[in-house]
Amino acid sequence: MAVANFGRKPGLQLDQGDQPIGLQDWATEILTSMQPVCAILDNEDADQPYSAALAQQRLLIQNPDLTASARILEGMTQTGQPFSRFALNKSAEHAQYFNRNKLDKTHTRQFDEMAKQSLAKQQEIESNKQIPFDDFLTQYFAQQ
Repeated sequence: MAVANFGRKPGLQLDQGDQPIGLQDWATEILTSMQPVCAILDNEDADQPYSAALAQQRLLIQNPDLTASARILEGMTQTGQPFSRFALNKSAEHAQYFNRNKLDKTHTRQFDEMAKQSLAKQQEIESNKQIPFDDFLTQYFAQQ
């Protein structure tokens, strides 16, 4: 997939502390440091979902043309559409998909129950006395 070079900067250098580091190198370093955490989270799950997700992110680092933003830019280039039109069309496609593929009753009930719990939790949080935002900031920065 050839993506138009809209703002992409191969070899982009970032500052890691006082040292320059390539974007791909830094991303690889971060993902490598996450592997032990993924191994713990995967625990005894045969599918290893966290490690699999991490491996997928490594593929994106190695081939940026696979990223969502690159695929969007490619779609915009192919259709000659500005972002707003492209996004509206994608939204309509997604709406059609979900209208054709309704959730089964079990999943619908689960999501309805989760929504009720979330709203109840929100009401509980909002009913608690809260300090003014300026006071919160003062307390927050005092901890630093």
